[in-house]
Amino acid sequence: LLNGATSVGVLGGTGSHLNFGVFPAGSYSIKATDSKTGCTNTGSTLTVTANPLPGTYTVTGSANFCAGDTGRHVMLSGSDAGINYQLFNGGGMVGAALPGGTGGLDFGLKAVAGTYTVVAMDPVTSCTNLMFSSAVLNVTPAPSVYTVGGGGSRCSTDAGVAINLGGSDIGTKYEVFIGGVPDGSFWAGTGLSIYLGAHTGAGTYNVIATNPTTGCKSNMAGSATVTIRPSNTPDVAINGAGTVCSGVSNTYTLAVTNGGTAPAFLWKVNGITAGSGSSLMYVPANGDILSVTMTSNADCPLPAKVSNTFPAITVNPSQLPAATVTATPGTFVCPGTNVTFNVTSVYGGTAPVYSWIQNGVPVGTGSSYSVTPADSIVVFCQLYSSYTCRTADYVLSNNIPVAINEPVLPVFMISEITSTSVNKGDAVTLKAIVSNAGSFTYQWYVHGNLMAGQTNPTFTYNYYNNQEVVKCVVTSHGVCGGLSSTQSTLITVRDNTGVGQIGKSGDVRVVPNPNKGTFTVKGSLGTTMDEEVSLEITNMIGQVVYTNRVMAHNGTINQQVQLSNTLANGMYLLNVRSAAGTDVFHFVLEQ
Repeated sequence: LLNGATSVGVLGGTGSHLNFGVFPAGSYSIKATDSKTGCTNTGSTLTVTANPLPGTYTVTGSANFCAGDTGRHVMLSGSDAGINYQLFNGGGMVGAALPGGTGGLDFGLKAVAGTYTVVAMDPVTSCTNLMFSSAVLNVTPAPSVYTVGGGGSRCSTDAGVAINLGGSDIGTKYEVFIGGVPDGSFWAGTGLSIYLGAHTGAGTYNVIATNPTTGCKSNMAGSATVTIRPSNTPDVAINGAGTVCSGVSNTYTLAVTNGGTAPAFLWKVNGITAGSGSSLMYVPANGDILSVTMTSNADCPLPAKVSNTFPAITVNPSQLPAATVTATPGTFVCPGTNVTFNVTSVYGGTAPVYSWIQNGVPVGTGSSYSVTPADSIVVFCQLYSSYTCRTADYVLSNNIPVAINEPVLPVFMISEITSTSVNKGDAVTLKAIVSNAGSFTYQWYVHGNLMAGQTNPTFTYNYYNNQEVVKCVVTSHGVCGGLSSTQSTLITVRDNTGVGQIGKSGDVRVVPNPNKGTFTVKGSLGTTMDEEVSLEITNMIGQVVYTNRVMAHNGTINQQVQLSNTLANGMYLLNVRSAAGTDVFHFVLEQ
């Protein structure tokens, strides 16, 4: 065994493993020597490294504190990055290890007595080191806890209410607090329950015990509450209708404050005694004056007897309410016209309530109602009267029917006067036949292009490409405007050698069709040359939505097309242009 070039041990071969023992750090290798021939061989080098211990810092935080305190912070004066520090109390771990950094560590508040130490560990080498010193926490017992009793309620003129403590310790001082503030009274413990005086202030009383030697304190259990019963001021008021109907019996009741459990009442009408209960029922005369006197038996009433007078009563005759509705601008309107309904009433009272009904369904409240009807409607109003002497709580107004003068939506079809399957250059005659009555205008389109001057029901045209779309828009006219309908038909031109071909010898296809915006244009152009091919896609109103130029090798095209996913579903036109010719493909986008 060599440490560098120095021999540090020799062993003879055994035919098995060899153990040279324990050695310090260094660079070791094995040199084997054949004792007969002197031949040698040296193996690979093994490096032994001695890892350093974590740095040592000082544990602080020793303190004495009272039981129930939050405790004291245990600290470490410093730490190293990459080292973990574990706090122990005696031999037991406290919490999780803290990672070191560039400064000291705070292991937090500790309220359990004991001797706290810290062990540092390098997680890479597993080397550990006990930190200097320790934090010794001593917990001093707090005073014993006893229960506060007594308290109660009193009148403002009564003496104070007694408060006591269920037990006490000799040598302990007891202080009384009200609402968390000392009331200035101190009492010495006797070893028995103690009297803590008579207290007059309203509030919640607590007691804190203090050991004068250690300074430790304890909050006594429970509390005593003192309440003061204030003087009660009785009051009485008369409730009932001030305006009544002639010949109708009315009941007047009392709103009583601080009347006690059994107050006494005396009613008078125009100064003459009329009853002694908590309510009075009678038939008033116009101008009657009611009064009542109450004698209270409440706790500490001041004064014990109070009176009140009701304003003079008004007596009205009975009447039937009525409501009338009108409509502006009228009852026969065009679509989109706003109609306002207004109501007037008699004997509706000072606060009438109007409920509007449209086609049997409530739709609003208030003195008017506005609507833009989409169809014929019937509107009326329901009046809820507040008139005191009404003979009915609610009445219905007259019905207002409103009719809509609807524009006519043309219903038509395109009839083939001549066949729509023709040879190149042949004329095709189409006719728009409207099935409903009215006044109409016509406009014809070919391939999305407006055909100027073609505004008659019959349309003849002969410059078609194969799969050309012919469209007619029919518009109605009336007092309230008009509506348009659209129909279209497809022209087949037999001169083409089939949809999907370019030239007479070519064969190009759109696959798939319909598609979801991704398809392939592939096939033969009818030539054997390399050439540039133009691809252009338009929608049915002629807007270009895609263009591209691709190379066709040996007269063959195989090009994938990816359209934007924002395009609307429908029919589109693909124009393929090459030296061999131009063709138009109709395909359907179904995203």
